[in-house]
Amino acid sequence: MPCRTSTTASTLPSFQLRSIRAFDASASAREQQLSNS
Repeated sequence: MPCRTSTTASTLPSFQLRSIRAFDASASAREQQLSNS
């Protein structure tokens, strides 16, 4: 997991944190697909 999610976890509501984590996961997956191809 990226470090920024853990640093912002204390200040963000849980639902926002979940959406951010989902966004980070999809973004990292896209980056991996781009680097693989």
